[in-house]
Amino acid sequence: MFLAFVGLATVVPQGLVLPVVLLSSLVAVPAAIAVPFEACRIAWLARLGAYVGVRTLPIYLLHPLVLCSVAFLPGVPAVERLVSTVPGDALYPLGLTVAVIVVSLAIHELLRAIPANPLFRLPAGLARSLTTA
Repeated sequence: MFLAFVGLATVVPQGLVLPVVLLSSLVAVPAAIAVPFEACRIAWLARLGAYVGVRTLPIYLLHPLVLCSVAFLPGVPAVERLVSTVPGDALYPLGLTVAVIVVSLAIHELLRAIPANPLFRLPAGLARSLTTA
């Protein structure tokens, strides 16, 4: 249904685009719940989801920086041509999400490699109090 509404938004008169986009958003909400639920029945997708799930802090903290960086990149003609198609337009959010997650996790790994890096670590006093409690 979501893909049908996205496709419909490209062919309806200008005055109907907003209602069709709203309908596609309404359809996307239950799909965003159902698709991951069903995807977790596939073993390798469940493992991938668990891997990302336990690493949400670096993704959460770094994704605004990654998205801002992407926003300032010049347009790539190949990407612009892809997004101008119905399948490309529908899959662009998923592709961008995957790219942001991968880049955020890569930045996190680079930051963790810096000796004495305080980012993404508990302060020493808090860590001691948690281990003694």
